Amino acid sequence: MTITAMTIMERCKGAERELRLLGERAARYRDASQRMTSTLDGVGSRATGESDRMAAMVAEIDDLERRIVTRNREYRAEVAAACKLLDMLPSVEGIILNRFYVRRQPLKAIAVELGYSYGYVRSCKAEGCARLEQVPEGVILGLLPSWYIIEDEKRQR
Repeated sequence: MTITAMTIMERCKGAERELRLLGERAARYRDASQRMTSTLDGVGSRATGESDRMAAMVAEIDDLERRIVTRNREYRAEVAAACKLLDMLPSVEGIILNRFYVRRQPLKAIAVELGYSYGYVRSCKAEGCARLEQVPEGVILGLLPSWYIIEDEKRQR
């Protein structure tokens, strides 16, 4: 599989949602583990099955927290690469795509803020995306840290 400029843009746009969902899952598990601990402590003894469930819950929380740290690290690499890619575009296209993919603003809000019509902003976005699709994979790979590329290859398997 290959990494395209638009892959990087889409990953930037989706990162906040992914991180929020991971955080919510971790919070649910933490809350459940605290409830289990208080129930177990109230009884005064722990059955083996309850200890095993507690250990599994702690392992799940650890896994989710590792995934949050990893996704944050990936996001920082994606934003850095996106900024370099957007610098390759004409100014207006770069500004619009930055606001749309990195800042996650809707096109209508971008049009209002920049004082352009919605149609013009939509057209500039399409042109910018088309230009980014033409960026060779070698250039994109050069903008990403080696650990990111290795992790992406693992993810795509």
